[in-house]
Amino acid sequence: MLRILAVDQSSNISGWALFENHKLVDYGRFIAHGGKAERLHKIKLWFEEMVDVYEPDLIAIEEIIKETGSQFFTTFKTLANVQGLLEMIAFEKKVKLIIVNASSWKKNLGITGKGRVV
Repeated sequence: MLRILAVDQSSNISGWALFENHKLVDYGRFIAHGGKAERLHKIKLWFEEMVDVYEPDLIAIEEIIKETGSQFFTTFKTLANVQGLLEMIAFEKKVKLIIVNASSWKKNLGITGKGRVV
């Protein structure tokens, strides 16, 4: 059985989905409150627990993209911190992690533009 944990990570609200043999079996979201360091710590604890509980064979996370404009630079840095944190945890737990462009997974689900699956 192939078990994939897919994560649309953020420093505030992260969405996740669990697939077994390419079928959705569970999904949810994680909300982190507090300052940046506190949120990163909460994300670390949450993601470690997710990996321990679901024991995925593969983790897929969304690529971060720096949008044009200096106002987005702080957001980009924070998302880079989150991405690095998830990569480190996957490495420590010995689970393969791939980074997927948003356009790739949205295309597979038939989503165009800024559409949402909710």
